[in-house]
Amino acid sequence: SAQLTLRGRLDGLLPGVSGRVSGELALSPEALALDAQLADVRAGELRIRGATLAADGPLDAIAARFDLRGRLRQAPLAFAGTATLANAAGDADLAIEGRGTLAGAAIFTRAPMRMKWEQHGLDTSINVALGDGIVQAHWRERRRSLSGSAQIDDAPLAPLAAIWGERAEGRIDGRAQLANLSGGLSGGADLTLTGARFAGRQSGRLNMHIVGRLDPDRLAATIDASSTEGLVARFEANAPVVTSTAPIRVALTPERRGNATWSVRGPAESLWAAARLPDQSLEGQLSGEGELQFGAGHLSGDGSVELTEARFEDKLTGITLTNLDARIALDERGVTLERFTAGGPHGGTLTATGGSANPREGRIAVTVQNMRVADRPDARARASGEL
Repeated sequence: SAQLTLRGRLDGLLPGVSGRVSGELALSPEALALDAQLADVRAGELRIRGATLAADGPLDAIAARFDLRGRLRQAPLAFAGTATLANAAGDADLAIEGRGTLAGAAIFTRAPMRMKWEQHGLDTSINVALGDGIVQAHWRERRRSLSGSAQIDDAPLAPLAAIWGERAEGRIDGRAQLANLSGGLSGGADLTLTGARFAGRQSGRLNMHIVGRLDPDRLAATIDASSTEGLVARFEANAPVVTSTAPIRVALTPERRGNATWSVRGPAESLWAAARLPDQSLEGQLSGEGELQFGAGHLSGDGSVELTEARFEDKLTGITLTNLDARIALDERGVTLERFTAGGPHGGTLTATGGSANPREGRIAVTVQNMRVADRPDARARASGEL
């Protein structure tokens, strides 16, 4: 038997885990007893600022109690509960139950969260209540085989968006799955956002339905969106991709061709909010539809997009464009900027025309007349001329 005092770094004890530990550990041939404090722990996307851990029992069935404070990626997390760790024939099975908050929303386990390490793979499952919704997920790895799925049942969007540093309102519902196939990846997703609003980017609310299908060499997606401000938009795409399982990767293949169609009517604010560009804002009326072929050094299509009665602002440079009016056309030659005119809040004008000269080159002529091109507390500038 042994009575040990623990104090030091966790780095290297478990793959991908770092941090500090202090406490007392009592060991015997049949059992252990641990009372420890953890600090500044990192395990994947989980950051634990501080935690207490008490564990005891036989080595093949350890029971534990824990209480932690930290972050899941960027979302504040507080979670406390119990855990059991069973060991048999070289396999380990960890079960966790508890409750707490994620970005201010209540979270608790509906069934034990499980991680099972076997000689040839890993199984992970999660089934939690989040606010008044439900989040379930499962991940399995077996040597070269992997599969995963997730299902969200009418959960609040705010705590999930907070994981990626976003402030949002609304609901999310849907499912997704991923698996390896022929050395690549395949899967699908069907997600619905209801009454969504991203802080600082829109005044109305956005409804969006996203359907995607992934094959080892092709990605197809359809997005339907509407807003309380009157936006109606639809986007469909079928793009060539390359996928891999080690590492997990999905990337566009520029050597092959894809196609897309779009239609949009209504205010630009809602669509711009979905693009997640926090340092820029766009107001105005959008209209247009068409189809596009792209890839392998090729860009052509048939359609156009118009923006009228618009205002654009870039917070980083301080540039503001008012009375913005623009039309972009697509044809067999590629993209053509048929019309672009704008003024500034302090006077001046900006105009531009041009487009694709060939599949790899384009030319745009810009004329600026007494236009403020920088307007920040530390820098202001006006310009006139041609580019």
